[in-house]
Amino acid sequence: MVKGAINFEEFDLLIEEAAKAPRTLGLAPQAHESYTSQAHRQQARRQLFDTMDKDKGGSITFEEYLNWAVGHIAGKIQEYRAGNRYAAAPAPVTYAAPPVTYSSAPVTYAAAPAVTYASAPAAAPVTAVSSAAHVTYSAAPVTYAGAPALAQPAYSAPVAYAGAPVAYMSPTIARR
Repeated sequence: MVKGAINFEEFDLLIEEAAKAPRTLGLAPQAHESYTSQAHRQQARRQLFDTMDKDKGGSITFEEYLNWAVGHIAGKIQEYRAGNRYAAAPAPVTYAAPPVTYSSAPVTYAAAPAVTYASAPAAAPVTAVSSAAHVTYSAAPVTYAGAPALAQPAYSAPVAYAGAPVAYMSPTIARR
């Protein structure tokens, strides 16, 4: 290996590092968008490497890489000025939680039984009719003339203190 030269594996890493900034800014596609598989990416990069490796020695020098990079960037600038701009694919939708799946069908409730009330004559006993057991009242409900009176509480004499109240001061404030 020539000092100052890189092999194919190092070239592949160099291309990935050099492409990070344009990809981050959305100016270049991600590798998985450009290539259908890892093998496809390696094959395309190998062809690119072989075009730069003029002496076919299995390595390229910085000068060979720089000449390619300047030409590549100049071509991208011309494409950009001509209106041919890279448009990133929209990001796929991701969900925070997986969709809910039920182990059984949702619960269905039967309707509540219908309740029917019969109107009772004024002095006659009241009968409630429902789907439950029948209940018959023998007397009309009791009506109160007023609310029951509550006894008022008795209070003792007011409290008398031996001296005037004392203000409390915390020790940290007292030391100041």
